[in-house]
Amino acid sequence: EENRYWRVLAWMAGIACIDLFSAWASNSFALVSEEFHLLADGTVAAVSIAVAVEVRKGGSEAKVRGKGGIAASILIALAAVYILVQAASRLKSPQEVAWQWMIVALLSAVVNYRQHKILKKAGVYHVTHKAMNVEVLSDLVQGVGVAAGGILIWATGWTLVDPVISTAIGVGMAFKALQRAWE
Repeated sequence: EENRYWRVLAWMAGIACIDLFSAWASNSFALVSEEFHLLADGTVAAVSIAVAVEVRKGGSEAKVRGKGGIAASILIALAAVYILVQAASRLKSPQEVAWQWMIVALLSAVVNYRQHKILKKAGVYHVTHKAMNVEVLSDLVQGVGVAAGGILIWATGWTLVDPVISTAIGVGMAFKALQRAWE
């Protein structure tokens, strides 16, 4: 299981590098927002790996999950605030965005689907596994949304789509941080 989580994390790191370059090249804040979401998901993957290692050693799964959950919640909350502040700035002052970033978002969604398949093969459905799968599937939906935004920018030239998508990602992350805080 630990090996499976490492593979998911490796796929995350690979797509994060591609997304980061694409965000820079396209001036898309929606891709930057997706990058922050991937960073938060990477934290969840790292916590999952730490839990698997701790369980293998006979340690306390709950203790590692608790500390990791707090770290992930804080990171998600900080990222959400940053995304929402930057998106608000771009809503006031829209910037030109190269629509070609939609291709990268689709690639990201394909990678997320691959990660989901890796997790699904395990046939195990405990809390850690479910948490990682939810993160991966939310990334898949987000990638499709960013790609749809790219198509809309291409078709209409309406660059406000970029900060609108960023705002949706930021709001989703804020809700996720609040949900984790209550758990």
